[in-house]
Amino acid sequence: MRPLSRRIVLGLSLCALVGCSKQDNERLGRIGRKLFDRAHTAADEIGGKLDLGWKGEAGLQERVMQRLRWEKALEGANIEVKVNEGAVELRGSVKTVAQRDKALELANATLGVTGVTDGLQVAEP
Repeated sequence: MRPLSRRIVLGLSLCALVGCSKQDNERLGRIGRKLFDRAHTAADEIGGKLDLGWKGEAGLQERVMQRLRWEKALEGANIEVKVNEGAVELRGSVKTVAQRDKALELANATLGVTGVTDGLQVAEP
Protein backbone atom coordinates (compact mmCIF):
# COMPACT_ATOMS: atom_id res chain seq x y z
CA MET A 1 0.00 0.00 0.00
CA ARG A 2 1.39 3.41 -0.91
CA PRO A 3 2.06 6.02 1.81
CA LEU A 4 -0.82 8.27 0.71
CA SER A 5 -3.25 5.33 0.76
CA ARG A 6 -2.01 4.31 4.23
CA ARG A 7 -2.62 7.83 5.51
CA ILE A 8 -6.17 7.82 4.19
CA VAL A 9 -6.95 4.43 5.73
CA LEU A 10 -5.40 5.50 9.04
CA GLY A 11 -7.27 8.81 8.97
CA LEU A 12 -10.60 7.18 8.23
CA SER A 13 -10.02 4.57 10.94
CA LEU A 14 -9.24 7.22 13.52
CA CYS A 15 -12.26 9.27 12.49
CA ALA A 16 -14.47 6.22 12.85
CA LEU A 17 -13.11 5.52 16.34
CA VAL A 18 -12.95 8.98 17.87
CA GLY A 19 -14.81 11.25 15.46
CA CYS A 20 -13.46 13.86 13.09
CA SER A 21 -13.07 17.57 13.53
CA LYS A 22 -13.87 20.00 10.75
CA GLN A 23 -10.16 20.32 10.05
CA ASP A 24 -9.79 16.53 9.75
CA ASN A 25 -12.70 16.36 7.32
CA GLU A 26 -11.16 19.10 5.19
CA ARG A 27 -7.78 17.31 5.10
CA LEU A 28 -9.38 14.01 4.12
CA GLY A 29 -11.40 15.82 1.46
CA ARG A 30 -8.24 17.35 -0.02
CA ILE A 31 -6.54 13.95 -0.06
CA GLY A 32 -9.59 12.40 -1.71
CA ARG A 33 -9.61 15.09 -4.40
CA LYS A 34 -5.89 14.49 -5.06
CA LEU A 35 -6.53 10.77 -5.45
CA PHE A 36 -9.45 11.42 -7.77
CA ASP A 37 -7.36 13.79 -9.91
CA ARG A 38 -4.53 11.24 -10.13
CA ALA A 39 -6.93 8.45 -11.11
CA HIS A 40 -8.57 10.68 -13.71
CA THR A 41 -5.17 11.62 -15.15
CA ALA A 42 -4.15 7.95 -15.29
CA ALA A 43 -7.39 7.08 -17.09
CA ASP A 44 -6.80 9.86 -19.63
CA GLU A 45 -3.27 8.58 -20.24
CA ILE A 46 -4.57 5.15 -21.27
CA GLY A 47 -7.12 6.62 -23.63
CA GLY A 48 -10.00 6.78 -21.19
CA LYS A 49 -10.46 3.01 -21.27
CA LEU A 50 -11.62 3.03 -17.66
CA ASP A 51 -14.60 5.18 -18.62
CA LEU A 52 -15.65 3.34 -21.77
CA GLY A 53 -17.47 0.51 -20.02
CA TRP A 54 -19.70 2.84 -18.06
CA LYS A 55 -21.00 5.17 -20.74
CA GLY A 56 -23.90 4.93 -23.14
CA GLU A 57 -26.12 2.07 -24.13
CA ALA A 58 -23.19 -0.14 -25.14
CA GLY A 59 -21.83 0.20 -21.61
CA LEU A 60 -25.20 -0.61 -20.08
CA GLN A 61 -25.63 -3.63 -22.33
CA GLU A 62 -22.15 -4.85 -21.36
CA ARG A 63 -22.86 -4.42 -17.62
CA VAL A 64 -26.07 -6.45 -17.86
CA MET A 65 -24.40 -9.15 -19.97
CA GLN A 66 -21.50 -9.40 -17.51
CA ARG A 67 -23.85 -9.82 -14.56
CA LEU A 68 -25.76 -12.55 -16.35
CA ARG A 69 -22.59 -14.25 -17.55
CA TRP A 70 -21.02 -14.43 -14.08
CA GLU A 71 -24.12 -15.69 -12.28
CA LYS A 72 -23.65 -19.41 -11.59
CA ALA A 73 -27.41 -19.95 -11.30
CA LEU A 74 -27.72 -19.01 -14.99
CA GLU A 75 -25.31 -21.66 -16.24
CA GLY A 76 -26.59 -23.16 -19.49
CA ALA A 77 -28.93 -20.23 -20.19
CA ASN A 78 -28.81 -18.57 -23.61
CA ILE A 79 -29.73 -14.93 -23.04
CA GLU A 80 -29.46 -12.02 -25.47
CA VAL A 81 -29.54 -8.45 -24.10
CA LYS A 82 -30.95 -5.49 -26.04
CA VAL A 83 -30.89 -1.94 -24.66
CA ASN A 84 -32.90 1.10 -25.73
CA GLU A 85 -32.64 4.31 -23.67
CA GLY A 86 -32.11 2.43 -20.41
CA ALA A 87 -34.84 -0.13 -21.08
CA VAL A 88 -33.47 -3.68 -21.27
CA GLU A 89 -35.04 -6.55 -23.17
CA LEU A 90 -33.93 -10.10 -22.36
CA ARG A 91 -34.46 -12.67 -25.12
CA GLY A 92 -33.43 -16.28 -25.47
CA SER A 93 -33.95 -19.43 -23.48
CA VAL A 94 -33.45 -20.55 -19.90
CA LYS A 95 -33.80 -24.01 -18.38
CA THR A 96 -36.10 -23.15 -15.47
CA VAL A 97 -38.46 -20.52 -14.14
CA ALA A 98 -35.92 -19.89 -11.37
CA GLN A 99 -33.31 -19.00 -14.00
CA ARG A 100 -35.74 -16.61 -15.69
CA ASP A 101 -36.53 -14.93 -12.38
CA LYS A 102 -32.82 -14.61 -11.52
CA ALA A 103 -32.00 -13.10 -14.93
CA LEU A 104 -34.81 -10.55 -14.59
CA GLU A 105 -33.73 -9.72 -11.04
CA LEU A 106 -30.09 -9.15 -12.06
CA ALA A 107 -31.03 -7.02 -15.05
CA ASN A 108 -33.41 -4.89 -12.94
CA ALA A 109 -30.74 -4.38 -10.28
CA THR A 110 -28.09 -3.18 -12.74
CA LEU A 111 -27.08 0.46 -12.45
CA GLY A 112 -28.66 2.51 -15.25
CA VAL A 113 -31.50 0.13 -16.09
CA THR A 114 -34.90 1.85 -16.14
CA GLY A 115 -36.99 -1.23 -16.91
CA VAL A 116 -36.80 -4.83 -18.10
CA THR A 117 -38.92 -6.63 -20.69
CA ASP A 118 -39.11 -10.40 -20.38
CA GLY A 119 -38.72 -12.17 -23.70
CA LEU A 120 -37.23 -15.36 -22.23
CA GLN A 121 -38.53 -18.82 -23.09
CA VAL A 122 -38.47 -21.46 -20.33
CA ALA A 123 -37.50 -24.95 -21.54
CA GLU A 124 -38.88 -26.62 -18.39
CA PRO A 125 -42.21 -28.46 -19.02
